[in-house]
Amino acid sequence: WGHGPNGELGLAASKDDAEAAVLRPQRVRRFGTRVVRDVVCGRHHTLVLLANGCVYSCGSNDFGQLGQDKSMRKLEQVTALSAHEIRMVACGHDHSLALSEAGQVFSWGSNQHGQLGTGPDEESRLRPRVIKKLATMQVVQIASGANHCLALVNNGELYSWGGNSHGQLGIGRTTQDANQHTPVRVVHLAGVPLAQVACGGCHSLALTPSGTIFAWGHNSFGQLGMNDQKDRSHPMVLKALRSQRIKYICCGENHTAALTTDGGVFTFGNGTYGQLGHGVKSNEILPRRVSELMGSVITQLACGRCHTLVYGPRIGRVYAFGLGGAGQLGQGSLTSTTLPCPVLGPWNDMVHPAESERSPSPQPTHCPPEDSEISWSQCLSDDASCPSGEDTLSAPSAPSQGRATPDEVIEADLAHSEVVDAEDVPSEDAPADVESPKEGDQLVVHKIVSGGDRCFLLCYENKVDAPRPLDFRFHSKDSQVLRLDNDLLEQLPFFPATEQVPQELLSYLETIFGSCACLNASYLKEDGSHFNCSELNPGVDMEAARHGFRCIQDAKHSSIGQVVSTCLEELVKGLTNSPTDIEAMRVLLLLPLCHLFRDPANHLATLVGKYCLCVTQLKPRPAAILERWWSLLGEAQFEDLVGIFKECIIYVLGRETPTKQNHGHLKLALDILSKLNHVNRDIGSLVSYEHFYIPAVTEKVDVQLDYIQWIQTSRVQRTNKVYFCDYPFVFNAQAKTLILQTDSHIQMQQAMETACQQTFASLILPVVPPSNPYLVLYVGRENIVNDTLNQLADQSAADLKKPLKVQFHGEDAVDAGGVRKEFFLLLLKEILDPKYGMFTEYPESRCIWFNTQSFEEDVMYYLIGIVCGLAIYNFTIIALPFPLVLYKKLLKQKVTLNDLGGLSPTLAK
Repeated sequence: WGHGPNGELGLAASKDDAEAAVLRPQRVRRFGTRVVRDVVCGRHHTLVLLANGCVYSCGSNDFGQLGQDKSMRKLEQVTALSAHEIRMVACGHDHSLALSEAGQVFSWGSNQHGQLGTGPDEESRLRPRVIKKLATMQVVQIASGANHCLALVNNGELYSWGGNSHGQLGIGRTTQDANQHTPVRVVHLAGVPLAQVACGGCHSLALTPSGTIFAWGHNSFGQLGMNDQKDRSHPMVLKALRSQRIKYICCGENHTAALTTDGGVFTFGNGTYGQLGHGVKSNEILPRRVSELMGSVITQLACGRCHTLVYGPRIGRVYAFGLGGAGQLGQGSLTSTTLPCPVLGPWNDMVHPAESERSPSPQPTHCPPEDSEISWSQCLSDDASCPSGEDTLSAPSAPSQGRATPDEVIEADLAHSEVVDAEDVPSEDAPADVESPKEGDQLVVHKIVSGGDRCFLLCYENKVDAPRPLDFRFHSKDSQVLRLDNDLLEQLPFFPATEQVPQELLSYLETIFGSCACLNASYLKEDGSHFNCSELNPGVDMEAARHGFRCIQDAKHSSIGQVVSTCLEELVKGLTNSPTDIEAMRVLLLLPLCHLFRDPANHLATLVGKYCLCVTQLKPRPAAILERWWSLLGEAQFEDLVGIFKECIIYVLGRETPTKQNHGHLKLALDILSKLNHVNRDIGSLVSYEHFYIPAVTEKVDVQLDYIQWIQTSRVQRTNKVYFCDYPFVFNAQAKTLILQTDSHIQMQQAMETACQQTFASLILPVVPPSNPYLVLYVGRENIVNDTLNQLADQSAADLKKPLKVQFHGEDAVDAGGVRKEFFLLLLKEILDPKYGMFTEYPESRCIWFNTQSFEEDVMYYLIGIVCGLAIYNFTIIALPFPLVLYKKLLKQKVTLNDLGGLSPTLAK
């Protein structure tokens, strides 16, 4: 029904029978019992795709857009495509596209704006021809606007061509020629996984599997939903809908509609004729939910030029709103409406048997006038209706909690048991193809279609074996980019090493592992939690991913590993430091799961090193997101991640003749470990800090020399050379002890030299007092604490750095180290004893903490800290039973309640 003066409705066999406007739905019996898969509409022409892959056309043929020799008022087959099995078609204003099962795209019709994608040589074409630029690719989706086109390839790449007057191609604006005559890649979406693409008149949209919408092109009416009316020449995230779990999008000429996973509808853009369904004729520059549809689970959504159709299977109703001047609303009149009204037909209240148990009470069969007292929420509710005659609109009810929509891609139900051969078609002498639906007919809607100023409904008789209505929230598998499938990967270990691997499988692996978009679309959580992807939710099922990569590792056939290796080495070369969107970053989380990352001998330079380079060069925002994702990993996964880069470091250190390139890889691996250590420290030790130790550093590196060179080099000079002291977390206790001893020796030597210089100067200048090169403490055994603290309080910071010597009162022993050890043993035993009152012991952990009821001043604790420092500084081993949290506070690290477990585990719980 709708506008059809050129025969685009396919209803009239002759011009005399044509009607300018068909106000009510008319049945077309052109195809007998053959199943129609899809219908698409151009400005004045229509294409019909059958389930057997044949394409029919009707309407105006001014530019050859029918693929026929002349205009047709009756649907006729496009014979030029008969040798190909077509699975998708699309129409622009005056051109047509077809996608074959082989992934080839055919175009015909007007080429005024380059929309045929074959170059500027011809203004139009009467016969379909393959677009050569896409001939070597496996295209899975096509979409067409007024004069531009989009094609999605199975590796996730998006191509556009045609008119670009408003930036609708997403490739930027050109000053010389606004048309693009051959397909060009939309590089701004590189790596972003796409589930669907759609075109309006001069704007374009792309939807990811996790519900993120990218929009670009014409925006004079706000049809991009960006809260302004400025055109966009590059894809931009539609932030307002990011959290709404969008599953399907469609476009009118200047308006846009989106369908959510719970069956809600959002519209925005041009509302001049009420096509947004909000009850007013104003534009919306931000997405707004159609409140009159709240309470109904909408599963199908379609946009015409200036009108919109929706379908709710549980109420058996098709609703239309917007421009009705050509009868396109199917309500028997030429009036427009700003609110959803039912399309008149024999499908009213007809619910598919599978939905019948959950069907609501019968709904009103006619659309009331806009000033009616009947509540629209009542008309469209899935639940029990409210009493009629209310003076005001009832509050929208909560969305129905019906059948949950799974996120996995499923096959659309397009087949039917009554499909017959192509020859079963009425002849030219047969009765007319048009018949008005009878009152006794019982039809159930299978699919709604809208385009231009007309609409089509694909219906089945309401029988038990009739296919269920399509759910647009589901995407057919053959229309999606390739993803890693564990059901397929689990077969890899069973391919014998002596037999040839099927080329189809190798092509599958080559496509996925050569595409960031395919990897980013893989292993999304099946429970739907991959929606609202954020720094707190990568949306990836890491356990499933580990299993899949383990299957690849276990594959016995060498060609499988070789394909994966070659593709990944090429893929990491193209990793960017500034991903377009957060969903394009999942690949950085998945790649280290590949077993090749654990083989630095063969893949350090070509794979692991380039991955490390990308991660270390990430801009601050994506770097913070990746680190946050790392913190969400499980303990085993985090350990594996740390182990990968430890192995790289061990491999480089084990090389007898390290090269400059290996030196660079060593620094990159250490930088990644530094990031992981930072993450581990901030979240409260996901793994033990000992897991970062690399014993090979102590064995292969002169730690003392490394430290001496490190302290003698400025921070700026360190950027071009690896100093392990920049990464102290890799040192084990032995290495750290050696560094502390080296530092103490250096500082003691400097302090002694300074004292000697001062003593020498005192011989020349009597005003300069001599200085003892040692820090000497005279203490008594009976009052060892007070004697020590009183003397330390009088020492300067420079004196504390001198070597320590202890002299006990009344004893002549020379301190060669033994007296000093005895001194610290006696002193700390008394100070740290809870009986002394400064500390409290916790029996459960056997740790001590500061006594809150102590009357000692803070200076006493400061002096005790000096005593502890002197012991370590003078190479004396002492027992300090403090919990780890004390040292975190000394290092000014963040302290959380989890740290309480080190002191009192029971209280921490």
